[in-house]
Amino acid sequence: MPRSPFSARSAGGGLVEIRLADEFAARLQPEVADLLRALRDTRPRGAFRRRPVLANERLFPDAYADKTQSAAFRRRHGDAMRARLIDATRRVLAQCAPVDRLVLDEQALRDWFIVLAHARTRHHRGSRRQVRLAAWLRAIQEHIALAAEGTQCPTCSPTDPDV
Repeated sequence: MPRSPFSARSAGGGLVEIRLADEFAARLQPEVADLLRALRDTRPRGAFRRRPVLANERLFPDAYADKTQSAAFRRRHGDAMRARLIDATRRVLAQCAPVDRLVLDEQALRDWFIVLAHARTRHHRGSRRQVRLAAWLRAIQEHIALAAEGTQCPTCSPTDPDV
C-alpha cells in the first residue's frame, strides 16, 4: 500500500506524531507562509497610520453578543491575540518541512490547531478551489485532532509501520 503524503497518530502521553511527505509539505508551507504574511502586512490608512491586511475583527469572532462590548474587547486584547497568533504561525511554519516523524507536544498541538483554523477562514468563501483548500486544511486539523484523542485516523493505514 502506498504511503499517505500526510499521517497523524497518537504517540502516547498526549503527543501526536505526524509525517509530512515532500509534496504535502510543499503545498502546506505556502499556505502557512501566506497566513503569516497577511498577519504582518499592513495597508496605508492615512496620516502615518497603517491598518492590518487581516483586521482583528476578521480574525477574532465577537466575544460578546453586544457588538460594542466585542469591539471594546478587541481594542483591549486584539494586538496581544494577534501577536500570539503570529508567534504560533512562525512555529508551525518552521515545522512545515518534509519529515518522516515530527512529534507535536501540547504547545505544538495548540499552535497547529489555531494556525490551521485561521488559514481555513481565509479560504471558506470564493472559488471552488478556495473552498477545496479550506476543506483540505480542515482535514489536516481533523487528522491531528483524532490522533490527539488517541483515535486511529481512517485514512492512515494501521498496517503501515511507518505511519
